[in-house]
Amino acid sequence: MKEGKEKQPCSGYKIGLNRTLILSYDSKTEIAYDRHVRDICTTASTFTSRNDLKDPKKLALHKLYRPERVTPNEKGYALLNTARINKGMAFTLKERQYLGIHGLLPPAFMSQEQQVYRTMKRIRDEPDNLGKYIILDELQCRTEKLFYRVLCENVKELMPIVYTPTVGLACQKFGAIYRHPK
Repeated sequence: MKEGKEKQPCSGYKIGLNRTLILSYDSKTEIAYDRHVRDICTTASTFTSRNDLKDPKKLALHKLYRPERVTPNEKGYALLNTARINKGMAFTLKERQYLGIHGLLPPAFMSQEQQVYRTMKRIRDEPDNLGKYIILDELQCRTEKLFYRVLCENVKELMPIVYTPTVGLACQKFGAIYRHPK
């Protein structure tokens, strides 16, 4: 190896400032991912080969269908009160520490499937449809992903609760079931 040249960890990749992974797919464009945030907040998508990066059609498809890499701006208690990004007990230990919510959640970890099961058990234990509607409304205000997953997996069972006739009853008793503004 010649002096003055650094050995890169992998051909096509280089490590930039602040632990940033630079992936060069042509001479004009570079994609940068912060390794720490990538490991914590998302799963990294992979290519079948380096040549996929050079093909403009495959690159365009990758950009269109790749999972979103969103790092929430909120930390701690504010994050738990944001329904769009709250995952409930599905946050991993790394995510809890990085996002500042480690002591704000129970020490157990639960997958989304387990949370769906517990939510459906709670809904099925409720004797009246208005109570079931209140549970679903609270779930939607707390964590939207879980709400829509529960709804999608149990459409036939929950449609009468989130649609007529229960919504009409909820409108009539709005003052009694009001929790917080949306």
